[in-house]
Amino acid sequence: MGKKQKIMTAIAMAAEGLEMAAQLLSTVQNRSAVARKRAEQVVSNLRENTSDVAEQLVDTVSKRLHRKPSAMARALPFAAGVGVGVGAALLFAPMPGARMRANLYKSVTGSHQPQETPRTDWR
Repeated sequence: MGKKQKIMTAIAMAAEGLEMAAQLLSTVQNRSAVARKRAEQVVSNLRENTSDVAEQLVDTVSKRLHRKPSAMARALPFAAGVGVGVGAALLFAPMPGARMRANLYKSVTGSHQPQETPRTDWR
């Protein structure tokens, strides 16, 4: 085989290699385009689903936060607490006020409080 023949064979083999590389590159480009389209669809679906879930969550939270109890529903526990407090005070008051204050003073300070003179002017 002559020099010219070897060069022509090498050029033919190089051309064949370039054609195979071009086909491979075309296949890679086609597959990457398909993968890109699928990825865009997945991202789009994810955005839509996330948006829907977020809207539902915001709606639920808004409904629960903006629900205000009626005036009666707010006043009833307060009135019940006042009633229980007054009842407990009347039931558990062990002695008259002056004696109670003296006992409290004694238990807190450990000494006797000077005697109070009872008030007679109830004006």
